[in-house]
Amino acid sequence: MCLYSVSVSAINISGNVTLVSDYVFRGVNLSAEEPAIQGGFDIDQNGFYAGIWASSDSGSGEFDVYGGYTYALTESVALDVGVTRYYYPIGGSTTEFYAGLNWQALGLTYYYDETLEQDYLELSAGLALTPQLALDLRTGLARGRRADV
Repeated sequence: MCLYSVSVSAINISGNVTLVSDYVFRGVNLSAEEPAIQGGFDIDQNGFYAGIWASSDSGSGEFDVYGGYTYALTESVALDVGVTRYYYPIGGSTTEFYAGLNWQALGLTYYYDETLEQDYLELSAGLALTPQLALDLRTGLARGRRADV
């Protein structure tokens, strides 16, 4: 749910708030099967973007800072590269780099977490059901290099 969007000199700013019944990230339950409120702000200009995002999950919570660049290769194909820093107030932090290729509503993205030494490959598809409602499907494969992943 987008709260607002402002455009000033080709700078776009948006915000979002979500209430989830259970916060699951890449198959890992991060909210102990409890509801969580999540939200963030994004800013972008000329393909560059940055943002912050937070979740109130029942443990330590989570706060993310990210940035990247999206480059249109053609009218329907885009390359996206960036980095995300995940902060967990009582559980440390980790940094993840990513590169993805998007074609129309389909995407393939590779993530590498340098702290956890973990790879993640994600296939995604999006479908606009109405102007206000979309279906977003994702599946992925994780491979850890450390025994504690």
